[in-house]
Amino acid sequence: MNKLRNSHIKQVIRNFMTSLMIVVIFLTGCNGQNILDIIFPAENSETEQKITQGELLHEGVNQTTEPIIGPPSSNKISIWLPPQFDPNVDTEAGKMMLAQIKLFQEQYPEYEIDIRVKAETGPSSVFNTLLITSLVAPSALPSIVLIQQSNLESAAGKGIIQPIQGFSSAYDENDWYPIAGEMGEYHDEVFGLPLAADAIGLILNSNRIGSEYISLTDANRFLDTVAFAAGNLDSVVPLIFYQSIGGKFIDDQGNLSIDEQFVNEMLLSIEQYRKFGLFPETLLDYQSEEQLWNAFTSTEEDSVIAWTSRPRATAEDYFISPLPGIGDQAFTYARGWTWCLVNQNINHIEPSIKFMEHMSDPTFLSEWTPTTIYFPVRPSSIVGWDEPLQASIQTIMQSAELLPSEMVLSTIKSDMIKAVQDVMQGISTPEESTQKMMEQLEEIQTE
Repeated sequence: MNKLRNSHIKQVIRNFMTSLMIVVIFLTGCNGQNILDIIFPAENSETEQKITQGELLHEGVNQTTEPIIGPPSSNKISIWLPPQFDPNVDTEAGKMMLAQIKLFQEQYPEYEIDIRVKAETGPSSVFNTLLITSLVAPSALPSIVLIQQSNLESAAGKGIIQPIQGFSSAYDENDWYPIAGEMGEYHDEVFGLPLAADAIGLILNSNRIGSEYISLTDANRFLDTVAFAAGNLDSVVPLIFYQSIGGKFIDDQGNLSIDEQFVNEMLLSIEQYRKFGLFPETLLDYQSEEQLWNAFTSTEEDSVIAWTSRPRATAEDYFISPLPGIGDQAFTYARGWTWCLVNQNINHIEPSIKFMEHMSDPTFLSEWTPTTIYFPVRPSSIVGWDEPLQASIQTIMQSAELLPSEMVLSTIKSDMIKAVQDVMQGISTPEESTQKMMEQLEEIQTE
């Protein structure tokens, strides 16, 4: 029990649970009960979902509350993934995911598959569960986890997931979009194989500007407005415009930085397109992405900047176009989900890698991704999509970069959108707002 009083563990645990939960965890752990189910109850009081070798082939995923305690056997592949990729859901995407898992078991009957569905966000999220489990019950860690890139960085930095270089050559294949290469990497090491991506694009009720990239100047000839949630301090749209013309957030020495020239150019463009009517002051009324989307679906706006998964999740037939920008080159942000290796047991690595490669197979992804709300991570997987959307996907995925780091977002994002708001309201000129941003960053750096 003295180990549990280690100050480092206490500090990490404080971030995720109350003191009462800590007591419960260790008391129940000593009695041999299901520690993980107590710490991280499944959402909506449902038990976690598990696939076992015998039952998968007959009835799909069965429900279980049994913990995975003790050292994993070398033939068991335990997998944690978020609910949107649950193979047990009654959707076309879920059925295809389940079929691919069944195919793996037919090819490798010596391996047993054990799948647990964890929350995407919140205290019981995949990442939080990984973090706490690595501290209080490391023997219960999974073989593989499917996580977003932002969590991949944190998990890799804490040593929870393992590099796959030397175990798999699939990552070296040419059939990946550039953003997919970023999704699985941390400090120049490869930690996983990408599965699917989401990106920011322009959503329209009809194909009014086509599938190829056009600038905001050209978009102004076809659209009344290009709406974004200008009243939302969490908006990343100004950051996209800033980076699209060459702006950076980290200098050559690795320090947080913004380029005064590009900030000013971005704000001058915002002011220009406000005068043109493409970015009217009324966009400041949208203080959340949900509010913006509601305005679009009620036809108050004819186009909106949004994550492409949002229109894909609806029954309506919306058109997705590359995001119009300030310069001549397309640029946007994307995020994605990657299969990552967790278990360090050398006898357990080979089956885990085989599974990850099987689930990243280009033929499977070409059939599966069109049934999901997400974009493909492989160019070859675009063949299953409708032709008008293929060109949009190609442009978006070829021009996408990962969202800036949490350090950048927490330090710069709100100041940059505030500068945009001041310009849109005429409170300050682009030059004045730029100077204010530079002064604010300097204050942060000298603290």
